[in-house]
Amino acid sequence: MGTQLGKLEIRPLRLDDEIDVVGVWNRAMGDLFPLRPRLLHQTTLGDPDLQEGDALVAWVEGRPRGFALARSWPPHAAHGEAQGWLEAVVVDPEVQRRGFGTALADEAERHLAAQGITAIWAGGGPAMFFPGVCTELQAGLHFVERRGYALFHRTHDLLGDLDAMPCLSRVDAALEAAGAEVRPCAEDEWEAAEAFLEREFPGTWPRDRRRHRRMGAPAHEIYLLWAKGEIIGLAQTYTDQSPVLGPSVYWAPALGAAEGGLGPIGLAEEWRGRGLGLALLARALEGLQSRGAHRAVIDWTELTGFYGILGFRVWRSYLLGPRVLG
Repeated sequence: MGTQLGKLEIRPLRLDDEIDVVGVWNRAMGDLFPLRPRLLHQTTLGDPDLQEGDALVAWVEGRPRGFALARSWPPHAAHGEAQGWLEAVVVDPEVQRRGFGTALADEAERHLAAQGITAIWAGGGPAMFFPGVCTELQAGLHFVERRGYALFHRTHDLLGDLDAMPCLSRVDAALEAAGAEVRPCAEDEWEAAEAFLEREFPGTWPRDRRRHRRMGAPAHEIYLLWAKGEIIGLAQTYTDQSPVLGPSVYWAPALGAAEGGLGPIGLAEEWRGRGLGLALLARALEGLQSRGAHRAVIDWTELTGFYGILGFRVWRSYLLGPRVLG
């Protein structure tokens, strides 16, 4: 596929484009969202679910000058939906305001519409670069709103200092009262962890865990909450050195070295209301700290009060919303 508009050519991302695309991205917004080559590869050509035409590069006068990622879940994926995501549109600052971003977004949306997609969301999606459009990127907000996206839902990434995290006696008390314990997932417990997610949180969470597992994610970065011989809770953690990066550590270079991340985290419905969710959170964060992390990000959440108990505060905010096609 190639679309030529004057001096502009839009074509699918190729392996030898990656370094140039990283450069374009970081010139455009590397101060807020510094992109690493391994992250671009993981979320595009290194993703087994990437489809032809999902990742696009805009060439202007023979140079890569823009990038777009627009994805849907492939037909073979469990819990597939007839919706898509415009995950990123980036144009080199040297050639902005010349219509190249619009041309990229047009091509990306046509790619999704050709798959039968009827609603496209700004943000989210399989790569999960962003939960939505970052509120610090005013030009980005205006760009997607002009394209007809109704940005109505606000969500946040939170940042916490693990070295200053309070030690709560109620964490120990809640675990003791339930006869529960938190420990890293062993390799032979992976299938049981997946079954827990399918039962309690079907959809994106187990699907992402399976995809990351195929890409080489280890089991021990997952913390399991056990009671009565059963898994009743799960927390996914990452560090900036994880074999497969998670969204909570995508932008760790913006914070410095030795950063960690957490999410998703969930507790079985019948066990809620006993303080066990906070206990699972605290133990998983302690595990991150033991692996060398000093700060941690919890991505895509509205639960600022819950995470605030352990000192987490809003780091970045996003607006999420769809555009209905046709």
